[in-house]
Amino acid sequence: MYIKPKENTEMKAFVLKQYNTPGWVELHELPMPELEAGKVRVRIKAFSVNPVDYKIAKGAFTLPLPRVIGIDFAGIVEQTGADVFGFAAGQHVFGLANLFTQGTFAEYVDVDQFALSRMPTGLGFAEAAVIPCAGVTAWQAVMQKVVVPQGSNVFITSGGGGVGGFAIQFAHLLGANVITTASKNFQRIYGLGASHIINYKTESIKDRIMELTAQEGVHAVIDMVSPESAYENAKLLRYNGSIVSIQGRPEQWPFDPFTKAITMAEVALGAAYVSGDKESLREMAKAGEVIAKLIVEKKVDSMISHEYRFDQLQQALSQVSSRTTEGKVVVLV
Repeated sequence: MYIKPKENTEMKAFVLKQYNTPGWVELHELPMPELEAGKVRVRIKAFSVNPVDYKIAKGAFTLPLPRVIGIDFAGIVEQTGADVFGFAAGQHVFGLANLFTQGTFAEYVDVDQFALSRMPTGLGFAEAAVIPCAGVTAWQAVMQKVVVPQGSNVFITSGGGGVGGFAIQFAHLLGANVITTASKNFQRIYGLGASHIINYKTESIKDRIMELTAQEGVHAVIDMVSPESAYENAKLLRYNGSIVSIQGRPEQWPFDPFTKAITMAEVALGAAYVSGDKESLREMAKAGEVIAKLIVEKKVDSMISHEYRFDQLQQALSQVSSRTTEGKVVVLV
């Protein structure tokens, strides 16, 4: 039986006070905010650290300071606000917090009820915490934004990263022939379902892909690098191919009209909060639950490579910012 803890008036949280400082964030005691209608208060048990987190800390996005950053979380429902349906104290949940309001590098977070996913039996908090940002981004890219028929050739950049690793696994589940890029740890990436790995430090990506596809190009591209990279990689598509960009879409179309008939898309989970689209938040939460089930069934690997304590968050941010991390970094609270 779940016994509700004594209600707290304060919580520990890591606060970003200035951009681009050596310590990243500082640990503080903060007053617990008033729980708004439609929101659920979650006692955080684990959160993952994503590249967007250290980019915010470095000042890549201009947001009002001071603030608590972090977007991924998993934990236990502590309290529900007015007009919340389907959630109750004691439930194990995970989800994506609003980047523009309260972050998850804390003991508690208040989240829109539509953004919450329910944890299935057999899923740990650490595993759940890596799903929302990296997992759902990859899910939207592979399952919703591009066309991946069985036996098709799919090019996924950055196979060693979190989004890339999830994307490889999802495309493999669809029966695709997955081509990806990496510079090390090839065996681990092959284990996720990659068919071919291009060493981007020593090989020409274009030449190798055209060789692997008999000069036809790939059916789909999932680009994790930049708008400029997406623009160049779109040129690797065959007729009627599709590309999705995770780090911003290209400003220019890579082909003349009536030549390749490609489809170009982007994934931006945070835009669901910006737009206020509750149905999109709900769909993201449902995707998270599907991914969670696949992890429990051992069909998808959560790819956790590093675990840190709550008081080691600064080390975790440094680890992710080094851009040498394979898989996902998790902080246990």
